[in-house]
Amino acid sequence: MENITRERILIAAEKLFAAKGYDAVTIREVTSKARCNLSLVYYYFGSKKKLYLEVFRSRWVQRALELHRAFFGVIEKQKPQSLEEIIHILTEIYLERKMDAENIQVHLQLIARELQKPTEALDLVFHEVMKPFFSKLEELIRPFIDPRVSHDNVVLSLFSIFAQIIHFIHSRHVLPKIMERPFDATMKKLLVEHITNFSLYGMNALMVKESS
Repeated sequence: MENITRERILIAAEKLFAAKGYDAVTIREVTSKARCNLSLVYYYFGSKKKLYLEVFRSRWVQRALELHRAFFGVIEKQKPQSLEEIIHILTEIYLERKMDAENIQVHLQLIARELQKPTEALDLVFHEVMKPFFSKLEELIRPFIDPRVSHDNVVLSLFSIFAQIIHFIHSRHVLPKIMERPFDATMKKLLVEHITNFSLYGMNALMVKESS
């Protein structure tokens, strides 16, 4: 019962922090949404700041790590032999991975608000998610790119790929209207191919420029 109540508080808090930002949320709002007593929030988490950090640690970070494990699991199984294959797998995992619409929205909104006004949560995300993941990604693609391409440009290229993925996720309600077709499995497959090709061409052009 304790674990259920604690999880209910975390779910409620995550939705509120994502929708309104850390400063605008009160503990009383969390307890109202979680349908629990005020004392329970302090019992489980100690303070609003600790609750916020736990939302990131046990929910945001865990979802991100689950995607990372899925990606590297596919890499280990398929053993890609080209940069194109790696980008395709990366894009497919992050664009097509099963996550319901509500969780996608909350996940992206929460980190967007944290990036706008950073707290200790950003350090948590950086050390537990971003730094190890980008280090492993660079190590993975290095054998397929010119060694003269700088670390900075590799990191920027990887960020560009994720920027495209996030942009298209955010555009899932607008893009079907522009393209006059549903945001379904066929659309997602088209987006995976587009992001893969667009990113590959960009990185190849960068490699040519840096190696010349």
